[in-house]
Amino acid sequence: MTSLGRAFGEFNVEKYAALRPGLLVSNMFPPPDLWFVPQESRAKIEPLAPTVGITTARVSLRQPLRRYAELAASLGADLDAPHVVRAKERFDRAEATLRAAAADKGGLRVLAMSADNDQMYVAVPDSYCDLRYFAELGVEFVQGEKVDKWGFWEFLSWENAGKYPADLIMVDNRSEALTPAELAEHPTWNRLPAVAAGQITPWAMEERHSYAGYAPVLEQLAAAVTKSRRLPA
Repeated sequence: MTSLGRAFGEFNVEKYAALRPGLLVSNMFPPPDLWFVPQESRAKIEPLAPTVGITTARVSLRQPLRRYAELAASLGADLDAPHVVRAKERFDRAEATLRAAAADKGGLRVLAMSADNDQMYVAVPDSYCDLRYFAELGVEFVQGEKVDKWGFWEFLSWENAGKYPADLIMVDNRSEALTPAELAEHPTWNRLPAVAAGQITPWAMEERHSYAGYAPVLEQLAAAVTKSRRLPA
């Protein structure tokens, strides 16, 4: 695959044009803007090919999964192909596993976050399609307050990283976010009960919106929930 940019706001229009695109597909996070399509370059990008945007903010994961399947079918994909059926069956099994794990560990407090060297960002679960869906399956999330203008994050200084008690922490695994090793350089991170107990798990917040993409995500979260225990506040 050809990369058109490695950071938000980067989009090499010339390289994109050279690909002779027939269709540009992106998430809308939130609508109506296409994720990673810079506003300042839209006038150059959008005439080169039709565009499709799939809403992935403030809806349950079920919606973008369904919409991407419908898009694939409209482009000629066979949704009854054996590998597609197997992917859906694995997803359904993983969903049942996570639902059972969440029920068994009722009251387990889960926090989803990202961070840089200046701040820790606590996710607002209802704003993310995956977290909203996990909550529908019974996962109990710590509710960050809606501080940024889009309502996706609460910004905490590292001095206040322990504002919310959590038993399991989901850590943003994108390349621009601090890794667990880099997080460990912050003393307040190391003092969090969940971190001290080793109860952290990756958060794949930009996974493919497909049954094949999300089945392993559900399995991983179910395993993390199963292994975690309630910690003193």
